[in-house]
Amino acid sequence: LKSLPEEIKASCLSSCHSTLTSFYFRRIRRIFPAYFALVAGVLLCGILIYHWGRLFPLAQTALFSTAFSTNIYFWLSMGYFQPTSHENPLLHLWSLGVEEQFYIVVPLVLLVLWKMRKSSIIPLLGAGAILSFIASVFLGQIGESTTAFYILPTRAWELLAGALICTLQSAPDTKKNQSLGLLGMTLIVLSYWALDSGPTFGLGGTNVQIQIGSVNLGVTSFPGWVTLPVILGTVLIIRYGAHGLTGKILSSRTFVAIGLISYSLYLWHWPIFVFGKYITYGQLTWSQGTLYLVLSFLCGYLSWRWIETPTRLSGQFTVKRAFTGAGLGCTLLALVCVVIITTQGMKNFIHKEANRYANTPYPFLDNLDKFKTGKPSFKSMDFPDYDTNHLQVIGDTNTPRSFFLIGDSHAEALAPGLDNAATLNKRSGYYLNRNVHPYVGENSDLLKIFEWIGKREEIQDVYLVGRWLKQYRISDGMPNLGDHGMIKKVVLAPETKERIEKNFRGTAEYLKKHGKNVFVFSCVPEYIYYPADIKARTFLFPQPYPIEVTEEDYLNRQAPVRQILSKLSEESLIQVVPLGEFFIDKGQTVVMAPSGVPYYKDGDHLTVDAAKKAANHLAPALWAEADSVKDEN
Repeated sequence: LKSLPEEIKASCLSSCHSTLTSFYFRRIRRIFPAYFALVAGVLLCGILIYHWGRLFPLAQTALFSTAFSTNIYFWLSMGYFQPTSHENPLLHLWSLGVEEQFYIVVPLVLLVLWKMRKSSIIPLLGAGAILSFIASVFLGQIGESTTAFYILPTRAWELLAGALICTLQSAPDTKKNQSLGLLGMTLIVLSYWALDSGPTFGLGGTNVQIQIGSVNLGVTSFPGWVTLPVILGTVLIIRYGAHGLTGKILSSRTFVAIGLISYSLYLWHWPIFVFGKYITYGQLTWSQGTLYLVLSFLCGYLSWRWIETPTRLSGQFTVKRAFTGAGLGCTLLALVCVVIITTQGMKNFIHKEANRYANTPYPFLDNLDKFKTGKPSFKSMDFPDYDTNHLQVIGDTNTPRSFFLIGDSHAEALAPGLDNAATLNKRSGYYLNRNVHPYVGENSDLLKIFEWIGKREEIQDVYLVGRWLKQYRISDGMPNLGDHGMIKKVVLAPETKERIEKNFRGTAEYLKKHGKNVFVFSCVPEYIYYPADIKARTFLFPQPYPIEVTEEDYLNRQAPVRQILSKLSEESLIQVVPLGEFFIDKGQTVVMAPSGVPYYKDGDHLTVDAAKKAANHLAPALWAEADSVKDEN
């Protein structure tokens, strides 16, 4: 932030002979060489130690980084506080993407305002900061915290705050100002101490928990209101941090030395820790952490000494060479990324044994669905018609539609298996092709669907499938690698348990009242890690921990839901389908077939092969005359 006004004023305002071209020239010379070296180094390390399931998304990220739009990639792919993002060695470049986009837009805006009306610059920048902050808060409140986290319009207020404060005259050295500088540092430290992503990690999005001592103030979206203290603290340090104790700390040799290499240190620290934890399967001991920290400073120093400094000071690094080199560097890196992507992570060229076990990664830019036009409301149609915008037929289409599958992404994962099993058993049914928590009364559109189910006499059975505990943002009992036999029984707060039972009971009673049989599928074993990824890694690095967890671990995680479902089953409201138990054998969970084919495409969603095996095995529980299909592969 502190460098922002200096460069902007130098390029646009304060010097009559300084041009926009020279501003961007200085940005290229300052940022690009070390940045290119980092991206190239990360790609090389990825080729050397990653199986294709990891190298493929890394190349996608690097491709966006060549256009300084890594933030856009993550915005369209995943939330910040979740395992898949924290395992990406280029995750940290999202902030540099926002910064560079800011530096492209703001100088142009300032130049236009300078020529049109100089006096409007400060008021308009202030208004822009206020609007940006309001947009950040608003998006968080409507469930779009990931958007607010990654994109420039909702992050610009943080950068503009630093720019605006630096337009003021230097603050005098008074006791009051010294105290304000110390207050700024305190606000930053307290924010780091009070905001915790741990309780929400693994549930997706960009939410944090506010914890002050033993007092839990709940979960909130980030950024937004909770970002104010750290930004205010930064503004106070910029304004008053040169004086008093704060000034002594920040001007000490240690902080000055860190400041000199801070850009290169920022570039290298994250991939070093990510690659290190990848090699050690997520474990981070004190000695390993110290080693990674030392390596981060070493790489940061070497990058500053041999890349940053020479390009900054060299007279041979002219404007023409700078722009040509920037274009050439972006193009060459992009070509390397395209090669890796088109060869699917070079899966047929390197690490072939590991690649055999690695699973297919998520689709490119998985969150593009957010731009799709919303579906129209569900239309209740008379037999034999149905709303094709919401429903699809699975199974043998030549037979009556006798069942209805509804649920969240776990239902989506199971649908191909039920489709196959129903076809083999001459059955067919409807599948609601959108992710929902399948409870009556959750929303008006969902109630329309349940009302339609109740009217359709041909529908005899309703299948409810879901990741039940996650629907209530409960991450307790989720096993990490090395937690084999260590998961304690999950105990819910009474109000949460009551809410879960109320939802299940209300749905079951509604459907039973309309003559439907209700089948609730137990949740499959869940993992914070990706079992297929761990198996593939074992061919590259020794693996000291079991990939599976014990049956008791699984039962302890699912204990609250199992108790509720057992109670409702005893009351003959539902029938429990033991989907999760299919993936347990000899007291252990099972994560892949004997042939090595993965059962999971991530940490909790079944592959198509696993869905087919499970559905065929469970067919007798769904259709009395069906035979369980055995598959040894």
